[in-house]
Amino acid sequence: MRRASKRIFFFVITAILFFLWLSCAGIERRYGDVVNTFVSGIENVHWGLDLNGCLELIFHPITNTVPNSGKMGASASILQQRLFNRNLIDSKVFVNESKHEIIMRVPLGGSGDNMKELINELTAQSVLTFRDGTNTTENGKPRGETLSGILLTRKDVDKVSVFSFGRDFGVTIKFNEEGKKRFEEATSKLSVSGGVISIWLDDNLITALSVSDTITNGKASITGFGTIADAIEFANKMNTKELPFGFRLQNARVIEPRFGVKGKMTVLILLFGLGALAVILLMVFYRVGGIICSLALAGQFAVFVNALTGFLSSSSYLAVTIPVCLGLILVVGLNLRVCFLTLKRIKAALKDGKTAKSSINFGFQKNAIKTGRFALLLLGMVLIGCFGPPITLTNRVLNWLFCWIVSVHSIVSEPLYSLGRLLVAGVFADILFGFFAFKWMLMSLVRFKVFKNPAFYGVSLQHGETEVKQLTDSHNKKQRVSQRAFVVWGVLLAATAINVGTLFKLHLHPTSGWFLNFSYSGTLSREQVAKVAAEQKSLSGCVEIRKFSDVASGDEGFSVFANVERGKDLAEFEEALKREFVGNNIEESGKGYVTLTMGSNVLIKLLSVFCFVYTMESILIYCCSKKRKKTAQVSHDLS
Repeated sequence: MRRASKRIFFFVITAILFFLWLSCAGIERRYGDVVNTFVSGIENVHWGLDLNGCLELIFHPITNTVPNSGKMGASASILQQRLFNRNLIDSKVFVNESKHEIIMRVPLGGSGDNMKELINELTAQSVLTFRDGTNTTENGKPRGETLSGILLTRKDVDKVSVFSFGRDFGVTIKFNEEGKKRFEEATSKLSVSGGVISIWLDDNLITALSVSDTITNGKASITGFGTIADAIEFANKMNTKELPFGFRLQNARVIEPRFGVKGKMTVLILLFGLGALAVILLMVFYRVGGIICSLALAGQFAVFVNALTGFLSSSSYLAVTIPVCLGLILVVGLNLRVCFLTLKRIKAALKDGKTAKSSINFGFQKNAIKTGRFALLLLGMVLIGCFGPPITLTNRVLNWLFCWIVSVHSIVSEPLYSLGRLLVAGVFADILFGFFAFKWMLMSLVRFKVFKNPAFYGVSLQHGETEVKQLTDSHNKKQRVSQRAFVVWGVLLAATAINVGTLFKLHLHPTSGWFLNFSYSGTLSREQVAKVAAEQKSLSGCVEIRKFSDVASGDEGFSVFANVERGKDLAEFEEALKREFVGNNIEESGKGYVTLTMGSNVLIKLLSVFCFVYTMESILIYCCSKKRKKTAQVSHDLS
């Protein structure tokens, strides 16, 4: 930027403050008790299971035979995907192999009707059929030729996608090769009599298609949806897989947060405390430059709030969990490093006697959109594609890339998906506010004569030891070291999400172990139970203790999860509890071995992702270094 008007400074500040206000306050309109949210504000931030508690639902299969572990694991994966389709990203699904039941933990909130609707949708077997006609009984069930005339089933459908034309929305059903032939035969037969093909889900009529001609392209379009949300909901129902058998709700209980009722406030104090410390250091060391940088960081903060809330009401949100907070610290720390390095280079140039304008240009020379941001953006997109919902574009694009290792659709990990979205948001925040807005404000500010004084940027002497060459020579090395450190930090963060055994002793999200639920009478605190658990040598690993309240009976109790392989270890713990608290009448209400749906394939996929990103980054760095050497050689020859 060669020239910046004085007015740009005030324009950029006004834009940042307005964007910050819009992101925090949001926009909504109330019609009595109905609230329509157009822009989500900071009050719409959703807290995760570990900081806000959850509702635990226990489902039993409806079948005459004992289900095997393969069908139970497949059912858990399908249920997890259905939760993602309803935007309940921060949810956990476990399989209790000993009692053949599925334990689901979903975020608290919503009315009873919404929760009832959620349970009905989750437990539905979702048998999709295409039938001849719409002959139904009084209860809306198929009968006659409609009952017996099944034309196509779910196995004939390839995918269902949403499209828009003008202000209307619709969905396109694409059949596979076998389904294409059967659909052509059905439409050829029904087009003669002007028949109807009806679509049924669990013997419930969804919609009906009039057939006027033979369809040979293997596609069927359905229009008439009022909103994009209705079209997406219909597409999700069509795309969801069929459960091997139905499920019924056995029990429901409310469980307290993993880190206690004060965990949320502790996290807020930590995040805002670190942010305040960074702003203070910027102002102390770099004066006016630090103040301008703090304003740019305010714009980046607004971007992160938008990433958490979804900004627009139709976008998906991110639940604030401990892994998300670690990811925020990671991304903000990387952006702060760039800001500190830029201000340090400006300060060094001023010490070397350069003008304020030349110093600012020098400070942003190595802050262009180069390999570091490319690596972050690439890693974020790959994490979104590999560990997010299958309905995302990046997931469909990257599905073929890692299919030789394990199917992308079989892995859904909320912490890694959230980390990917935060990385993408961090890169755009750094480019928009940490580079462009920051530079525009500085270049506009030095147009004022008073701000050309180096003292405003933390420089007491205009002349001193030359630091420019030292900074230029060491920049590339520091950049490579910091990027390698980022890879290590990312692996550790991922370890907190998938629990790599006892190697790192990180158990924020255990994948398997034994659980024990027990009720009690009188008063019993979480600290007392934790003290007994600490005395058990066999429970040296991860022990998670949560208090629960049964929704139906209102009875209170504790749920203890231990990352152990033997049920005998929890049995000894149960006996110790009964001996220690004789007067509390401790009674077991459930015990079993559970496994999380993510499984060990997440680690394989994660290592593949990091190897891919590391390789692409190394290739890019090599190409850039070769280009710099070639440019330097040409300049030397010309001179």
